[in-house]
Order: sequence, then structure tokens, then C-alpha cells
Amino acid sequence: MSTSVLSTILTALKDRILQGPKTRSQKAGLYALLTFLFLLARYPDRAIGTRARPDLKLIEWKGLPLIGNTYMIIKNRRTFLQNIVTNFALMDSDVMSTTVLGLGRVIAINNPELLEYILKTNFENYEKGYILNSTLSQVLGNGIFNSDGVKSECSRRRSRVEYSNSALCSQSCRLNRET
Repeated sequence: MSTSVLSTILTALKDRILQGPKTRSQKAGLYALLTFLFLLARYPDRAIGTRARPDLKLIEWKGLPLIGNTYMIIKNRRTFLQNIVTNFALMDSDVMSTTVLGLGRVIAINNPELLEYILKTNFENYEKGYILNSTLSQVLGNGIFNSDGVKSECSRRRSRVEYSNSALCSQSCRLNRET
């Protein structure tokens, strides 16, 4: 059901329900109920703030309305990684999509070739985003592993010089002489 059709239905319901004299608290309650129903219809199996991804339907880990997989992750936090491995086997796929309240959509990958494509070949198209960057910066800093866009390109350019064949060869030759 499209969003415009849903809005029309909710508007018709609102007009019908709100006929006649109502107190402010009754109106507020009705608006809250209509808002809840609208959100429930818009996010039936994913967290609020995430968009539907029809291209990921086959690999999507179905969640609860409005909160996605947040409850399941919190409930099974000690065995969460095992659950992911089990779901990879059940879905017979190397890619899995889930939604978490506050994080948005998380896509897990269990394939070295796909991981290389994302991290090396087509790096520019896969941004980590603010939440992941701010979380990982506490551990990794703001260098090559934890930056996007121009900042990432600068870090990569600087590291290419350090890890070029001639630099590595001269370092290994120097280490061999010292030992």
C-alpha cells in the first residue's frame, strides 16, 4: 500500500473520529493513536527511520514493527554472533540485512570476495556513516579505517607511500641488515 493511499485513509478516519465535541485530551489521544497506526503501517517489519528495501527482501532478517530487530538483539546479546551465523546458514546466503532502532539498517557480509569489493574495489560507494564512525573512532581514531569521503582518500593516499613496494623493500632490507 502506498504512502499517499495510507495518508488518505488516515485522514478520512481522523475526520470521521473527530466529529462532534471532544476535549483536548481526547483529541490528543486520538491523534496519538492515528500516528501510531500510521507508523505501524509504514514500518511493519523494520525499525522506525529505515526505508523499505525490496532489493534486500530475500536476505532480510524480519523484525518487529517499529523496532525492527532491536528487541531480539538485546534479548540475545550474548549469543548474537552465533545467531547471525545460524541465519546465514538458514538463509543460504552470504549477505544478511537487519534493522536496529537508532542504528538503522545493518548489512552483514560473510563472503571474502564481497568484502574485498566493498573495502577495496568500490570503497567510495559504501560509507560507514556518523554512528559507526563516532563509535569506532574511540578505538580506531580517525584514520584510514574509520573515515569516509575526502578524509578517507587522504588517509589512503598517505598510506600508499608507506606501503609501496620500494618502501617495504627498503624497510625489510634494513631489518635484515640489523639482524
